[in-house]
Amino acid sequence: MFGEGGPSFRELMQQALSSTVAGYDQLAPKFDRTPFRTPDPVIEATLAGVGQVDDALDLCCGTGAGLRRLLGHTQRRLVGVDASSGMLDVARADLGPAMTAERPAIELVHADVFETTYAEAFDLVTCFGAFGHIPR
Repeated sequence: MFGEGGPSFRELMQQALSSTVAGYDQLAPKFDRTPFRTPDPVIEATLAGVGQVDDALDLCCGTGAGLRRLLGHTQRRLVGVDASSGMLDVARADLGPAMTAERPAIELVHADVFETTYAEAFDLVTCFGAFGHIPR
């Protein structure tokens, strides 16, 4: 439906009729080839004024689009949290070599962002394109 490599109309209907998490699990392998993913220029513009930070957290990180851009800003620890294991699988595969690099340490957490707590503080917290899923 969105061109080569994107989801078909049938796949989008299956996703739409699923719960949010199950729907994203289904759509994950093709998500980056849909208009639903936050475009790179938007992420880059958002981070344009951000310098170097020690620790960063990306909430609802999905397939890791924001995490990939945050790599250049993060010195010590980069954490991505998402409720969809399918989206995290894509992020893990795409981040590949960066996940084995010594710095920053990258951690992908499968959890509901509303139920996740950290004892440590983060210098930067981002969330790209997920606010439509947050109830009032």
